[in-house]
Amino acid sequence: MDRDIDIVNLMIHAYKKSTKPFKIKVSGNSMTPVIQDGEYIIVKKSDQLRVGDIILFQYEATKLLVHRIVKIRKTAIYTKGDYAVDIEIVDKDSIIGRVSDIVKNDCFYPLHKRGFHNHIIAILSFLVFLKWKKKNNYELAMSCFCARMIQYISK
Repeated sequence: MDRDIDIVNLMIHAYKKSTKPFKIKVSGNSMTPVIQDGEYIIVKKSDQLRVGDIILFQYEATKLLVHRIVKIRKTAIYTKGDYAVDIEIVDKDSIIGRVSDIVKNDCFYPLHKRGFHNHIIAILSFLVFLKWKKKNNYELAMSCFCARMIQYISK
């Protein structure tokens, strides 16, 4: 078990030090429908992050997460998966890079051409979180207008 953790930490360290774009396979559905389980993303270093950008960051000691930025503050960045419930507060040092492309069926889909689109999804995703938090009911939040708009805009 310790050997597996050492390998994961070594990989995370290599990703953080990388200056070239790299491709990584996504596991999970927190970014559905934009990024599906099993698809690949291209990650690049970026000094300028904006609300709506999708980022890869280190989560806890041995995990990586891909989420969308919903709010930026001086000391932290607030992220949320488009299909996730909770907001994660990310220290800027934990960010590995910005997702520049999604690879679906060997085709590259650049995200930088969708700046306004990404910003709108971030706002709607944040509204879903607020509605869920207020009602403490995830099913209600995901069935609301905002969640449906996220799915519609993401197609």
